[in-house]
Amino acid sequence: MLTNVVNNGVCHFSAAVVMPSGSGVASISFETAQQEFLHLDFTANNTVRIDDNPNIEFGSLARDQVFLVQVTLDTTGPQSNARVVLSGGASGSRDYTLMAPSQPLSHQFAAIRIWQGFPHTGRFFSTEIGVSQEP
Repeated sequence: MLTNVVNNGVCHFSAAVVMPSGSGVASISFETAQQEFLHLDFTANNTVRIDDNPNIEFGSLARDQVFLVQVTLDTTGPQSNARVVLSGGASGSRDYTLMAPSQPLSHQFAAIRIWQGFPHTGRFFSTEIGVSQEP
């Protein structure tokens, strides 16, 4: 859980990630205290998928290399938006307007979770995690 979150502001998240060869899908979720409203999947075909939507896949990442993922979540306007940027051992960027059901949840932003869920196996590494916000 994050502390002192500004519900209508701009949040910057960054992390260094390594996806080893053979590892399953890994995810980063942006959540309220109880519910996810945005997530990124680092897929088996070495792309990033947003909110499980196969039409919103972008970028490329190299296995066994460190790459950076940066997310800027902006909840200040009438619609919450995210900008995702990959660099280092990955490349690509995508601007994304959160889906309608997730819009009100984004104003209750409270946590970021980095995880690998069933049925995916293997491992991945994440370090140098940073979160900052602008009111």
